[in-house]
Amino acid sequence: MNSEETAAAYRELSSKYHTDAWTEPIGVTDHLEALSQVLESGGDYSTTFEYDRSAVAAYADDWSAFRDDLRDADMSELIRDRVIEEIQEKLECSTLLTQGGDEAYTEFQRQRIGLPEPELVAMAQTILDGDLSVLPFHVCASEDGEESITSAHVQSLMSQALGAYGLEEWYAVEEPNMAARASVNGSLHRVRVRQGTLFTQCAADRLLAHEIGGHVLRWANSQNQPEAWASIALGRTVATEEGMAAWREVQFNLLTEEQIRVYAARVIAVDTAQKEGLLGVARRIADFVDPQQAAEIAVRTKRGLKNPDNLGGMTKDWGYLAGLLAMADLAQNAPDNLRLLAGVKWPVDDLPLICQLHKQGAIVEPELVPDRVRLGLSSSTSQ
Repeated sequence: MNSEETAAAYRELSSKYHTDAWTEPIGVTDHLEALSQVLESGGDYSTTFEYDRSAVAAYADDWSAFRDDLRDADMSELIRDRVIEEIQEKLECSTLLTQGGDEAYTEFQRQRIGLPEPELVAMAQTILDGDLSVLPFHVCASEDGEESITSAHVQSLMSQALGAYGLEEWYAVEEPNMAARASVNGSLHRVRVRQGTLFTQCAADRLLAHEIGGHVLRWANSQNQPEAWASIALGRTVATEEGMAAWREVQFNLLTEEQIRVYAARVIAVDTAQKEGLLGVARRIADFVDPQQAAEIAVRTKRGLKNPDNLGGMTKDWGYLAGLLAMADLAQNAPDNLRLLAGVKWPVDDLPLICQLHKQGAIVEPELVPDRVRLGLSSSTSQ
């Protein structure tokens, strides 16, 4: 197989499995409700998390076979080595999910995603304490509007935005068992909204900008690149991916004081989760966000663990604030690079390679750009 064929096969295999279920606790909305009630009324909360990991073994077999076939593929050695490394991490994680314990999974997260630097933790606390002057971009006042936009309506708005961009393969759905309020899975061309959630108008617009204008358009643009592997997330991509999506909120004047506190609270939560269990994490941030948000953020840090009272867990959430700061720096100092980065799925650390491939014509500037009208943002919250 050549490079284009192997990249296509990689994407097809990535779309075969619904891996979210392996780290999304069964009945997660029940956990969120119970934990938020404890935060409001006091008391203790101890539980265990269960997961549907029935397909993990087949997933590991398929990726092992793909890795072996890849060794004979006609492709760049540089790309091949990076892809094999990515597959090795997939296999390691799948083994940990089925055979390893919480401690081994936590160590994998620390090594794979990393932990927030002390400087980022300090900035996050400064933001939570109310000093937004440390931020290099504008944050608008939190909206006091009524939470009257249903998840079904947000799902409909997302479907309309996908249609406005001509993304016929993509679809939006409501799902009940989600720790996040919305999420994107590019391999499946799917956008999810948590069923039963109510949103303010500003929050609905922010999700459209973040999920569609950020994640979806980046996926779609990357799949139109001459370099086939530009559409494959390789390396430590979380901070860049989430930072790019959060930057779309800044662009459309939708990043509120409330939301930047959420991003800051996620940093504090990841840091606290290394020393505290689920309830300890939730209580650490409960003075800065509302009880429901504190419960959501805390549960997110403990995804993948069987016993959320154990130390550690999933560490990716520090990347929202860190990535947002990195995108703000690019917008100020290297806007051309920011545009190129919006057209590939690689991390900001790969900018030298991205720029080199751009000069060779293998990477082009993205065609699909965030637009207020096509995203369907309301005029009342978009400027």
